[in-house]
Amino acid sequence: MKYDADILFNRARWQDLIVSQDLLFKPEALSKMSDGLRSDFHEGHAQGRKLPVIPTEAYANDLLVSFDNHVAGYDLPCLLSANRPTRGRVMFCAQDPLRNGDQKGITVGTFFGIDSDYLRQSRRHYGVLWQLIRRCVENGYDVWVTDAMKLYAKEAPIASQLYDICGDVLRREVELFNPDHIVAFGNRARYLLDSFKLSRPVIYERHPTARGSSAAWAKEGATRSYCATPQGRLEAKVDRYCRDIFGFDLPPANLIDSSNS
Repeated sequence: MKYDADILFNRARWQDLIVSQDLLFKPEALSKMSDGLRSDFHEGHAQGRKLPVIPTEAYANDLLVSFDNHVAGYDLPCLLSANRPTRGRVMFCAQDPLRNGDQKGITVGTFFGIDSDYLRQSRRHYGVLWQLIRRCVENGYDVWVTDAMKLYAKEAPIASQLYDICGDVLRREVELFNPDHIVAFGNRARYLLDSFKLSRPVIYERHPTARGSSAAWAKEGATRSYCATPQGRLEAKVDRYCRDIFGFDLPPANLIDSSNS
């Protein structure tokens, strides 16, 4: 089975955009990581799969070496698109690449776990954000997903110099992708994007796990009714995010050409 076969994962302009990360990691190493994540995205995770780890020789900054013996994380920025005319570009920012468990080194994941079909099909916050991404892509928008803070280290603080570098990387992503809309999810993402002083306005949205976000907030301004089920609550949230970002509901739509996915 090929999952989400109508979505292009890190195709089109991705190779040109990933050079934005070269203050942290060598782009050619990230390209190899992307190939593996694309396989995971379309074919599913292998049984017992662990997160891939960025090798030390792929570091473009010596400050990262201190994370080798810690639980640390980096989410690969990804481009979701399709074979159709592009209507615009949307950039989604998560808060940071949180890692649990005890796997050491800088492990590589994705925005809200989008490389995992299991998480994409969830009706929890993972599924909400994936359905929002799909809705945008289905309606002609290319979507760049990334983290506001590029690194997470469970027990090793992010040095001030590295913090500033992460801000430089994010600003370069904005410059290269040139989004029509930038959306940040959660209070930490809001704080980080404010501190990094982006050159574009940012739409600040509550995190999909925020308490109380599934009831009155999601249905405020709704143009249709929703079933009182997990699926209904998911749809209400996705529609609310669309109204906040675009000013109107984005209807689900079928993609026409998926031949190169």
